[in-house]
Amino acid sequence: MANKLSNVQVLLDELIREKNEEYDYKNINDFFEFYSASQYLKSYDLSDEEIDNCITGNGGDGGCDSIFLIIDDTLIKVDSKLKSDQRAEISIQFYIIQSKNSYTFGEDVISKWKDVSKNLLVFDSNIDNYKKRYNDKVREVFTLFLKCFKKLIAKKPQITIHYVYISKGDANNIHPNVKQASEELIHNVKELFPYNGFNCDVEFIGAEELINIAMSEVKKEYELSLIEKPINLDGTKDYICLVNIYQYYQFITNNNDIIRSIFDSNVRDYQGDVTVNTEIQKSLLDNKDEFWWLNNGVTIISTNTFLLTSQQIQIVDPKIINGLQTSTEIYNYVSKNIDAVKSDKRNILVRVIVPQDEETRDRIIKANNNQTKIPKASLRSTDLVHRQIEQYFASRNLYYDRRKNYYKNQGKKPYEIISIQFLGQCLMS
Repeated sequence: MANKLSNVQVLLDELIREKNEEYDYKNINDFFEFYSASQYLKSYDLSDEEIDNCITGNGGDGGCDSIFLIIDDTLIKVDSKLKSDQRAEISIQFYIIQSKNSYTFGEDVISKWKDVSKNLLVFDSNIDNYKKRYNDKVREVFTLFLKCFKKLIAKKPQITIHYVYISKGDANNIHPNVKQASEELIHNVKELFPYNGFNCDVEFIGAEELINIAMSEVKKEYELSLIEKPINLDGTKDYICLVNIYQYYQFITNNNDIIRSIFDSNVRDYQGDVTVNTEIQKSLLDNKDEFWWLNNGVTIISTNTFLLTSQQIQIVDPKIINGLQTSTEIYNYVSKNIDAVKSDKRNILVRVIVPQDEETRDRIIKANNNQTKIPKASLRSTDLVHRQIEQYFASRNLYYDRRKNYYKNQGKKPYEIISIQFLGQCLMS
C-alpha cells in the first residue's frame, strides 16, 4: 500500500495544480522545475523569462534541472559582460537545482552531481569532450562559471556553489545514505577549489519548506524612522527628511541582507570602486563631518505614504531611483561595523516622492539619473515610445513589462505579459 500523503503534501499538490493553470504547462514535471526554482530564488526578483532561460533539464542535464550564476545579486547570462571596475568585495553564487516532482529524496541525484562536478568543474579540461553526455545549456553555464571565477580571482571573490535538491518529500527525514553522499559531494568539490574564499553546500527543500516559501509575501509597506518631523507641503504625500545612517541601513535590509526589490530595476547599476564611491567610503569611515553635508542623499518614489508619527513614515512599494551608490556604500559600511554604527549620530538626506501618474514617474527617474553614470539603455524604457507600446498592448489585454516584474507583481497572467527583451527578439526576427 502506498504511503499516505501528509497534509502539507496534499496542499502543495493543490497549489502546484492551481498555479499551473495560470502558466498552462503541458507537462506537470516541467512546470515543477520552473515553479520550484522561481520560488526558491524569489528574493532575487527574477522575471519568469529569466527563470525559464536558466532551465537546463530535458535530457543530458547531469542532475541539473536549472542553473543560476549570480554575481553581486545580478543574474549573469552567457552573453553578459563583466565590468572591469567590479567592486572589491565580490559575491559569486552558483546555484545548481534538481527539482523532482516526487515525494522522496533519492541518492541518484547526488551521484549525478558528483559526476557532473568532477567532469565540468575543472579548469584545465575541454568541456566539449562531454557533448554526448551533457546538453549544450549545461556545458555553457559551467563554462561561464569557470570563466567568471578566473576573471575575478584577483578581486578575491567569495564563491559558493549551492546544490539544491527540491522535491515534495520530507526534508527533515533524509535517508542516512543520501546525507552521507551529499557530504562526500561537498568534500569532493572543495578539493577541486582549495581556495579560502570558496564554499559549497547541499540543501534539501521538501514540501513544508517549498509551501512556506510559496506562501510568503513580498513586503510592500516599509517603515522609515526619522530624526525629526519631516518637511511636507500641505496636501501632498511628499516628504524631505533626515534619517540616521543606521536606521537607513535597517530600511534597506532584511536580516542584514540588502533588499534588492526596492532598487528600481531600470536604473540599478552599482558602479564599484569609482571615484565617487571611494569618496563616499572615505566620508563614512572618517566620521569627521555630518554625512548629509557631504552627500546629495537618496530619492525614493512610492505609490503612497503615511505619516505614522512625527518621526516615522510608512512608504508603500518604495523604489530607490537615485542614491544607489550611497545606499550600497552605507550597506557595506554598516554591515561591517554594526555594533559601532548603532551609536553613530550622523544622518542621510532622504526625499520621498509620490508621483501623480506614470508620465511624471518616468520624468523623475530620468531627471534623477542623468547626472550620474547610468547606461543609456537603462533609461530608455521611460521614453514616450515605450509608454505608447504599453498603452497599445493594454488595449488588447496584454501587458508590456517595461518595468521588470511590474505586472507580475500585479498578479497578471504570465502569458499576458510581454517583456522588452521578448519584443526586441520578435522585432529582430
